[in-house]
Amino acid sequence: MTEGITAEALDQLQDVEGIVVDEVPGMSIHYIALNTTKEPLTDKRVRQAISHAIDFDAIIEGVYLGHAIRLNSPVPKGLFGQDDSVPVFHYDKENAQKLLAEAGYADGFTLEFLLADFGTWVQVATVLQAELAELNITVNISKFAWPTYLEKIMSGEHDLCMMGWSPDFADPDQNMHTFLHSVNFGTGWNFTLYKNDEIDDLLMQARSTTDRAKRQAAYTKIATIAYEEVPYLWVAQRNTRNAH
Repeated sequence: MTEGITAEALDQLQDVEGIVVDEVPGMSIHYIALNTTKEPLTDKRVRQAISHAIDFDAIIEGVYLGHAIRLNSPVPKGLFGQDDSVPVFHYDKENAQKLLAEAGYADGFTLEFLLADFGTWVQVATVLQAELAELNITVNISKFAWPTYLEKIMSGEHDLCMMGWSPDFADPDQNMHTFLHSVNFGTGWNFTLYKNDEIDDLLMQARSTTDRAKRQAAYTKIATIAYEEVPYLWVAQRNTRNAH
């Protein structure tokens, strides 16, 4: 028995007689946190422009080799609390340029993208770097060993950083609260330093009831606000693949 087989190896195993590769959406997600306390990322129009400037579908096909799906919130598909009605930003360079001009950044700016030196993360960052260069946005990528990386992003040294996450239990509170409640700045894994009082209140309301309908309504509202405010770029929900 083995685990952690690469996507490339699993693709090869699919063609081996006597081996079956099963694939289903997993709970593991990858995302990019935007430090909303640093200019020009303090302006949500800039954050929206960045989201419009990236072809996430191409990243899923080119980086994840099609073995992932796009997210619309921190709650992965298949987990209670996820809602397909919450929109995602579509790839639209023209709209991105318009938003940057409205925000006063038509001539571009520079962002520091900090990363742990993981292959998939570096590939995603490289795609983002190329996409934003078309909008006169320079993205400097800096790679670090994991302990150093955590220290830097917990200290808020980043403009952008990439992370992965898998919930410890099958409830949306862990993902939603961890990423979006202001109490979790820095060491609590809200590396966006984003604060929204309405989201904080909704998170606590959802925590204080067992009524699933009320909880779902709260999480849908939270995800919709986060879509508009763009503290995160939800990159991908990775599929779980097993060979037997």
